Amino acid sequence: MRNILNLTIFKQALIFASYLLLASLPTKADSISELNIALNKLSEKSRLVAKANVQLVKTEGEGKEAEQKNGRADVVIEASELGIKVTYAPETLKQLAVEQATFESQNNAPIKTDTLAAVNAINADYLQNMTDASQYLSRKLVRATFINEQADTLQGRPARLLIFNLRKGNLSKKEQAYVKKYEGVLKVWTSEYGTPLASHIDETYTGRAYLVVSFKVSQTENAVYSVANKRLVATHYETLNKSAGGGELSTVKIIRTLELQSLELKP
Repeated sequence: MRNILNLTIFKQALIFASYLLLASLPTKADSISELNIALNKLSEKSRLVAKANVQLVKTEGEGKEAEQKNGRADVVIEASELGIKVTYAPETLKQLAVEQATFESQNNAPIKTDTLAAVNAINADYLQNMTDASQYLSRKLVRATFINEQADTLQGRPARLLIFNLRKGNLSKKEQAYVKKYEGVLKVWTSEYGTPLASHIDETYTGRAYLVVSFKVSQTENAVYSVANKRLVATHYETLNKSAGGGELSTVKIIRTLELQSLELKP
């Protein structure tokens, strides 16, 4: 009888230990599956109208010799299954005309083209990343390898933090010959149901061109997401590009924001 009781207790202890082990295993599969399911559900091409603001700071050179541009542009965008329509604000067009007129002048005065630089930052690529953010994140995940998951907080709320290593994107044969080292990290914060809340991408390329010119290029992207009418939208999308090589230094920071109109915005 005692042996039977001991065996029963041992089996119960073994079952309990198994439960503890299962509870402690990484939730990689569940978290990534839930993220992919959420991205698929939030890929609607429903109509979206928003005010978009672009702020650009571009610096070339260092110290006293550095040249800086600070540009701003406002547009209204309408995205749907028919594409993306962009309407430029009258104030933006007026300032753009002033800069273009100055550029054509013959007085050799310093030319400020800050608005022009900001307008050039409004392109289909970035607008699509913001209005169809599920597609944007899905593309990044194709070249991502899962590293780990952590419990975290975002804007005071509990969140899951999924961390991935990135493989470098497709490069031309010429670029492949120049790039000797690549490092990339992708971080995605999600809700408990897998809905993306924010993301961070950090990529660095280093190499040598023409045997004598060393270079380093770093690219950072930060995005904050919201759900509008079954569509994942990046209401804040910030990019920072830095390049150094051949004695030249360039930094371009662009902040793009969307203010949704006439549609319910859910956190």
